Amino acid sequence: MTKVVFILGLLVSANSKSQQINFKCILKFECDSAHKGLDNFSIRKNGSENTLFFLQSNVVLKDTGVYILKSHLIQDDSVFINFLYFRDYTDTILGAGLQQIVIVPKQSGQGDYYCCEKLCRGYITEYFSNGIKKFEGKFRNGYPVGRLRTYYMDGRRRSENRYNRKGGLVSSKKY
Repeated sequence: MTKVVFILGLLVSANSKSQQINFKCILKFECDSAHKGLDNFSIRKNGSENTLFFLQSNVVLKDTGVYILKSHLIQDDSVFINFLYFRDYTDTILGAGLQQIVIVPKQSGQGDYYCCEKLCRGYITEYFSNGIKKFEGKFRNGYPVGRLRTYYMDGRRRSENRYNRKGGLVSSKKY
């Protein structure tokens, strides 16, 4: 009788471990074709109010279904991932070329906007993976200069900010 209980305990333990999704998210940058684990993102099951935040690229999910992944490091606003089965998944997501990184304390002449890990310079336009414009604006040493526009994935304008020649915000408008 003791042996049977022990075997049932092993089966329950093995079954509960197999009822999970192990997900690894890889980030690919267009700039240099580098790949790295996405280590700062949130994921939420579609239709759920519960959002899970992760600071590592390997996560464990307890339920199958469609999940929405968000991160400031990815090219699109959101990525939908459908986990059909309890198993291991690895997915590669396109990383954003332009990133705003706030550095404190700021060194003289160093802005907050980086393109492929270098301070942004010149006129820059970035696109979503569907080809719709995501962002456009002019930069000098990482600082925005003039008009900076952002867009939603469907092409509608999200915001328009105006900056002076030194990168100071003059006006801001959300749509």
